[in-house]
Amino acid sequence: MQPDGSEPLPLSRQIDQLAEQCVKCGLCLPHCPTYQADLTENESPRGRIALLQALANGQLDAGEKLREHIDHCLLCRRCERVCPSGVQYGRLFDLGQQLLEQDRRPGRAARLGLALVTRPRWLRRLGRLIVLTQRSGLTGLARRLGLGRLSPWLRRGLTLPPLPWPRPFQARYPAYGTRQGQVALFTGCISAAADHTTLHDTLEVLRHFGYEVVIPPTQQCCGALHAHSGQQDRANALATQNRDAFTGPFDAVIVTATGCAAQLREMQPGAPVRDAVSFIAAQPWPETLQLHGGEETVAVHEPCSAQNVLRNSDDSYRLLQRIPGLTVIPLADNATCCGAAGSYLLRYPLFADQLRQHKLEAIAQQKPDRVVTTNIGCALHLQSGLIEQHDRRPVLHPLTLLREYIEGTL
Repeated sequence: MQPDGSEPLPLSRQIDQLAEQCVKCGLCLPHCPTYQADLTENESPRGRIALLQALANGQLDAGEKLREHIDHCLLCRRCERVCPSGVQYGRLFDLGQQLLEQDRRPGRAARLGLALVTRPRWLRRLGRLIVLTQRSGLTGLARRLGLGRLSPWLRRGLTLPPLPWPRPFQARYPAYGTRQGQVALFTGCISAAADHTTLHDTLEVLRHFGYEVVIPPTQQCCGALHAHSGQQDRANALATQNRDAFTGPFDAVIVTATGCAAQLREMQPGAPVRDAVSFIAAQPWPETLQLHGGEETVAVHEPCSAQNVLRNSDDSYRLLQRIPGLTVIPLADNATCCGAAGSYLLRYPLFADQLRQHKLEAIAQQKPDRVVTTNIGCALHLQSGLIEQHDRRPVLHPLTLLREYIEGTL
């Protein structure tokens, strides 16, 4: 049912209407990572749009080759950013996956992953298990024995950066000093299990800026992985759960991962969803807030979700440039995807690593002291690559860096 009470158009008709917006000009091709890899038309946005339109109109069957071309898409949405016709490629891709999902069942690993991200208790247990194996030395031993060659999933797990022990959240955290307002913090699924440091640092920064922070216990995964896998009904159900969880007199719903923020904004238009860095960057600086000086160079990695969907990459620079003594530089080739792309780094590890290698080479050449990024998937992917190369440079969230300078924990 549509917001106006009307019945939605059939999937095939929706795809056809969106595909008709494409004028086949080809301006997207130079910006598409998969097209640039082998210059194959079907690996380009224009080619994928044509394939989905032909599928929707019954001119093509949902064969394995067609599915591969669609699934190879990173969904970085760079094409959407540069398209002169305003083609809604992200929406078209999700609808196409829905249409393909009607005739196939996800593999066992995909079903397990999609089930896991909606079960916070399972994720917390998995997070604790990973921490225990890391601290016991088992992870390092398995890495030295080359066990990562057995599967891409295992390899990713063995090169994860050291994770903090997941700590429980309180329901409410009072503001420091004069109260400016009340915000809710979205903890997500992977962030809640593997990025507790960013979540706790973000709520501390919010408190320093005078905000009371509420963490609704009934919140759920943002649903991005489900939507991009063709499981739109499940994504809609998760959106409803989050809408109910974040009902309240909040000035904003704060999200630390730009991928989640993009999904929440698109699934709940009009809701006060704000990326954490953008929210803090827009706040007046508290007079009582003193920053400890430091001399270091920080390279900013710009996630695709920040560049092409939220379009807020400048906010990271604007915020970090307020830290005295900090030299802030963009990571070279920021316009290209790092290869993380949600579950892509697990489904297509070779190409994901190929894209990441460009980033690792840029880090080695630019020699920053630290790297910052606003998306958890990108952070884990880049940090894993640095670990594999025995590079000890950390990859962290801008608000983790800001908290260090606020509280003098350098």
